[in-house]
Amino acid sequence: MEIIIYTQTENTQKNLLLKQISKIGQPVSVIIFEIEDLFQQLKLKVSGETILVFLISSEEELDALLENKTRLFNIRFIILLSEDHKDWVSKALAMQPRYLGYTANDYTDVGNVLNKMIKKSVINI
Repeated sequence: MEIIIYTQTENTQKNLLLKQISKIGQPVSVIIFEIEDLFQQLKLKVSGETILVFLISSEEELDALLENKTRLFNIRFIILLSEDHKDWVSKALAMQPRYLGYTANDYTDVGNVLNKMIKKSVINI
């Protein structure tokens, strides 16, 4: 199982998210990418279970993600928004994520969702 996190390098929220992911208790590989490298890495994936977590800190990032929606076909992902703007939420929901949350939380909810996704993945293998 691999968890890939998309975030801007300067986004300090990733440290809180990584702390929560470490509590999952399942052995997972966590890789952090910026948007330019993310889709290149996804092209290289030929097998294995992958979950993407998007830490979105700007509307421009969300727009870029929405433009690349078709490249995420058959990939399970979570979107975490830094703002609770109506437009942002609408755009994020159009992506059809497994979970939509906000970075203002302590990521306990994200840890729980990831844990369920991982357990479901293990059962289906």
